[in-house]
Order: sequence, then C-alpha cells, then structure tokens
Amino acid sequence: MQPSEPPAKQPDLKPDVDASILAAAFVLGRAERILVLGHRGADGDVAGSSFGLGQALQEMGKTVQVFNAQPLDDKWAWLPGAAWLPWRTCQHFA
Repeated sequence: MQPSEPPAKQPDLKPDVDASILAAAFVLGRAERILVLGHRGADGDVAGSSFGLGQALQEMGKTVQVFNAQPLDDKWAWLPGAAWLPWRTCQHFA
C-alpha cells in the first residue's frame, strides 16, 4: 500500500475576492426573490449553471426565476431543473 498524497492546499484568494464572495453570500442570504440571468446565445453552460444555481437557491427557500434573451433550446431540456424551474425569455435583454 502506498502512502496517500497529502490533501491539496486550497488556493489563497485575494482579499478583494474573499470580500466579494462574502458580500454575494450576504446579499443572496437576505434576498427572498432572486432573478438568475444568463448571457446571450444561451448554451449548455448557461442552462446548467442557471438551473443549478436556481435549485440551490430554491432549497434555501428563495423564490427564483430564470431569464434569458433566447428560449431554452430543446437539446437542454434533459437538464435537472428544466422541467420545474421555468426558463423565461425577455426580448428587452435581446
């Protein structure tokens, strides 16, 4: 049996990054309703991260809506959250 590798050291974040993460956590923690927006040309990364964040926020008891400039492409309908977290479009963002 070989000795196990020591655990990887977590990278030290710059103080302003640490502060930004704490500020975001504070704002999200206090919010009751949250709007998740993705970038134009929504792809699988946008859909997956939007649904993932939306699900995590809903599990925290938040009311969540996901908006994007384009409708969700049918090829991403299999993603967890696609069936129960509405993907809304708004032409204002297009």
